[in-house]
Amino acid sequence: MIFKNKNTQNNIQSEEEPKKDIEQPVEQVATKPIRKIINGKLYDTSKATCICEYLVDTDTIPTVSIYPRRYTDISIYKGNTEWFIVICGDIVVLDEFYIKVILGRDNVEKYIELFGEPELA
Repeated sequence: MIFKNKNTQNNIQSEEEPKKDIEQPVEQVATKPIRKIINGKLYDTSKATCICEYLVDTDTIPTVSIYPRRYTDISIYKGNTEWFIVICGDIVVLDEFYIKVILGRDNVEKYIELFGEPELA
């Protein structure tokens, strides 16, 4: 006589799904401020106001020679009296005219916010 346990056939355990890692929020790593003295003035990204950040063609920025020509991220800053950008981890001083050119071409809303409504063409 053969006895079968009724529970053996029903107790077949299915493979458990592997536990998924719980996603943890990514902490923003604070970037080290960039400081540079140019023409006797201290340019410091931690003390200046960051106006905006975006992608720009390096060939359109005066005094910047990056070869080959490419698009790269820049950050535009306004210090107490001077405008400057951070490009490739370096500070480049620009006058207000070039900031207006860059913003007028690539970020019209920010241009109007900073410099007011331009005259209509």
